[in-house]
Amino acid sequence: MATPTFTTPTTWADGNVPTAAHLNAQLRDNVLHLATPVGCQAVRNANQSIGTATWVPVTFTSSENWDTDSIHSTVTNPSRFTVPAGQGGHYLLICSVVFANNTGGTIRLLKVTKNGAVLVADPGGYIASDGPRGGAQPTTIVGSREVELAAGDYVEFEVYQDTGGALNVSNATASIRKVSN
Repeated sequence: MATPTFTTPTTWADGNVPTAAHLNAQLRDNVLHLATPVGCQAVRNANQSIGTATWVPVTFTSSENWDTDSIHSTVTNPSRFTVPAGQGGHYLLICSVVFANNTGGTIRLLKVTKNGAVLVADPGGYIASDGPRGGAQPTTIVGSREVELAAGDYVEFEVYQDTGGALNVSNATASIRKVSN
């Protein structure tokens, strides 16, 4: 079920009598809107090869833990999270990515793009970074960002690594949740 759109409540005057339609649209639907925030969480639990020294969108093709409004598809554009019609507003974005163990290179990065462009507010263009771990330890990076999104905008989570060869992302989870209009 799609999350109901928030309706700005009417300012009532003496003598106004609310109808069932008014109560449904301005009370029931607004409570449901607050109780069921627009959002999605998608998962990747299979290897995705990431070339060296290039930004690559993570494709979340495994499953969705929830998706209130068809924000994501595991088949069509599986790297994209798209804001549905009527649901523009302030969103919280969170992503965790696990790179396979590899001691090569110096950096692993995560960034968010909006409609294919880097978010200007992110210094250096990325929201999280870490170096390689020693031995059999994978590198996990987690980042979050709050951003204003309009209906039809899409965000993607992209990763970067510099090992000198391809390196797998072995697991990733991303969520997008509307926090206010």
